[in-house]
Amino acid sequence: MMRYIPFTVLEFANRFRMGSLSIPNEFVMERLDAGAFNPDALSHFCGLFVEESDLIFVGFNMPPVVEGAWAEVPAWEVKIVHPLSDAARTVISYRLGNCVIGEPVPDELRLEVILYRNHEISGRGADFLISRFDLKDSGLLSKWRLLWQQALDRYHEEEGFAPVTFPEYLVNYERRKSFERNDLGFFEDSASIVKQSMLLPDGYVPGSSAGDDGHLDEVYALLRQLAALRNGWLSRGNVQMNTLLREIADNPAVAALNHMIYFEGNEGLNTFAMTMIYLKLRALCREINNPGGAARFELFITRILIDMPVEATIAITLTGMRFGIHEFSAMFSEPVEPVNERRYTGEMNSSPDLFGTDEVKPVNFGISQEKPVLSKKPKPSAGMLQKKPRTTSPRQKNR
Repeated sequence: MMRYIPFTVLEFANRFRMGSLSIPNEFVMERLDAGAFNPDALSHFCGLFVEESDLIFVGFNMPPVVEGAWAEVPAWEVKIVHPLSDAARTVISYRLGNCVIGEPVPDELRLEVILYRNHEISGRGADFLISRFDLKDSGLLSKWRLLWQQALDRYHEEEGFAPVTFPEYLVNYERRKSFERNDLGFFEDSASIVKQSMLLPDGYVPGSSAGDDGHLDEVYALLRQLAALRNGWLSRGNVQMNTLLREIADNPAVAALNHMIYFEGNEGLNTFAMTMIYLKLRALCREINNPGGAARFELFITRILIDMPVEATIAITLTGMRFGIHEFSAMFSEPVEPVNERRYTGEMNSSPDLFGTDEVKPVNFGISQEKPVLSKKPKPSAGMLQKKPRTTSPRQKNR
C-alpha cells in the first residue's frame, strides 16, 4: 500500500543514496491530503524549510503502520515524490533526477504546510530576539503578535493584497517617494503610513471639491504639523533616531494621531514612534548578512531599548516575525563582531542605496495641492508564504 511522509530534499537525498529511509510511524500519512497530515512532522522529523522546492512528500510501499515504532523503508520501495507546486517540481527535477516526480500535492495540503511553516518561523524569529535582548512584555505584545501574524498571512498569500488594519498597512508599506535617506526618512515613512491608513488621498485640500470631510480635514491638519516639524528638524540637522523619538514623545500632533489609529490591544502605546523604530529595524535587518550588519542591528536595539522600551519591544518582535528565525543566524554565535559607533552612524545616514533612490527633495507627505506621485506597486519579490506556482515566496527579497 502506498503511504507518504514529508522530507526535506537534502535529507531525503542523503538517506536515499544510502539505501534506506528511517521513518517514524506516527508521521506516516495513509493518503496525500491535508486531513492526513500531522504538522508536528515538520518540527520533529523532517525539519522546517525556507523555499517550497526544499520540501517533498515521498510515496513508498509499506506494510500497515505499527503505532509507536520506526520503520526502515528500503530506498527501492520509494515509488514517487510529490512537490508542493508546479514551479517547485521544476527545481526538484534537477535535484532528484533519479526519482519519479509526481504531481504537486493538493492545494489544501500545500496551504496547511506553508501556513504552519510560516507561523513556526515567524514565532521562532520573535522568540529569539525576545530572548537575545531580554525583552519585557508590557501587556501589549500578545495582541500585537496575533494581529501581525494575521497581517503577514494576508500579505504573503493574497495576490493584490489590500490593507485594511493599521498592522496591515505597516506590513505592506514600501517607500515610493523621495524621502530623506537618514533617520528622518523613517519619520516621513511613518507619516505616510498613517496617511494611507486614514485614507487621506494625495493632493487633498480642505475646502476643495474633494475636501469636505471632517475626519480627513483633521488628519490633514495634523500631518501639516508633522511636515512643519520635519522641516524644522531638517534645517537644524536633527536627523538621529534617538533625537527624533525624544521630540515626538510628547508632541500633541503625534499624540492626536496615535489616538486616531487606536485599536484594542494598543492602549498607551506611542504607535507612531513604534512604527519609526520598526522601519529602522527592517532596513537594518535587510542588511544583516552584510559585513557588520548584525553588529549594527544589535547596537541600534541596545540603544533604542533605553529610550523607548515598550515601543522598541513591540517593534523588535514584529521584526523577528517579519523576517523569521533563519534571517538571524548571523547572531546565533557569541559575540557579535563589535562595530565602530561613528562609522555606524555615518553609514546609516549617508548610504545612497539604502532605499534605492538618489533623489532627495522636500516633501509634505502628499497633503498639499501638488500633483500626487503615481507609481505602480513594486513587483512582489519573496517572503515566507507563497502562492502557486512560485518556488519562492513573492515577498522574500523585499521583506
